[in-house]
Amino acid sequence: MGTVRPKGGALVLAYCLMPNHYHLILIPGTDRLSHQMQMLSISYTKSFNRKYGRVGPLFQGQFRAVAVSTPEQLLSLTAYIHANPFGAGLEKSVGEWPYSSHPEYVGARDGTLPSRELVLSLAGGPDGYRSLMAAYDSRGAGYIRPLLLEERDEG
Repeated sequence: MGTVRPKGGALVLAYCLMPNHYHLILIPGTDRLSHQMQMLSISYTKSFNRKYGRVGPLFQGQFRAVAVSTPEQLLSLTAYIHANPFGAGLEKSVGEWPYSSHPEYVGARDGTLPSRELVLSLAGGPDGYRSLMAAYDSRGAGYIRPLLLEERDEG
């Protein structure tokens, strides 16, 4: 994901690739959001399929967009996205999933895709963000599971 950027001037704040879907927080650029998402999906799928010698789609369904209206909502949404693999049972502790921007946020990886400055300023820097994520970790996967869109859609 670190080499694929949406076109149209979109700014990626956070991401998490899951086995059958992905989460992005982005500030749209000049192109329509639906067009940006289509171009991102096509570009990433072509790159992935070429690398792994496969064909066909990677992810299920269409994208869903939610407008973020407050700084608190942005901070919570970023933490939720980074904790998503934990809540889905894909990692034993928050932050182990390598397919997200979480390592960049806590200083464990020097990635180029996410623009972290805004969210980290809201969290009080990487240490503040680590503390926020530790709260998710200490509550256990059961805390996150009811918040997952996949779980809500089934009911």
